[in-house]
Amino acid sequence: MDAVLSLKYHCKPIARDCEEIAVFQIALGWIALAARDESLVRLVFGYRNARAARDGLAAATKGPSVAATSRSPNGSWTESLHDRLEAFAEGQADDFADVRVWSEHWTPFQRRVLDCCRRIPYGQTRSYAELAVAAGSPGAARAVGRTMATNPIPLIIPCHRVVGSGGDLCGFSAVGGLDAKRRLLALERRAAVP
Repeated sequence: MDAVLSLKYHCKPIARDCEEIAVFQIALGWIALAARDESLVRLVFGYRNARAARDGLAAATKGPSVAATSRSPNGSWTESLHDRLEAFAEGQADDFADVRVWSEHWTPFQRRVLDCCRRIPYGQTRSYAELAVAAGSPGAARAVGRTMATNPIPLIIPCHRVVGSGGDLCGFSAVGGLDAKRRLLALERRAAVP
């Protein structure tokens, strides 16, 4: 296993409400995440190297770049999540339903939409309109699209599983855009086939 780059401290300038930053590589590229109390605050993925991932996290959280130090957090929460994300990137189904997310700054609408998105089964998709209905806001497909575009925790909250009404792939704000979305959906389809 690659070493997990981690910096543990109160990182208010990096990501509001976070205590830990972890940066690591999986088959989907480099990931950077910010966590607090074993809850994810922010996650970015698909970067070509650790520095780009750290810079991507800083940009996503509107904070300055971070210089993480290398350490191996044996038995830590982020190491466990790293292992799970690595297995997911290799095609192992994981709904990440038990992973806690820090949702204190979300609006009630965002919370409903993102919670419903988390319940989309591995290997399946839902349209923006279907997600709006599931969240109790029929007719709010565009607002659902905005919420998906600003999803702070992709992969854990699988916004890549949300598609246009005809199954069309519409926007994906992660690095790689629609190509990354296609890759994730293809990965899940392959793994879901018995």
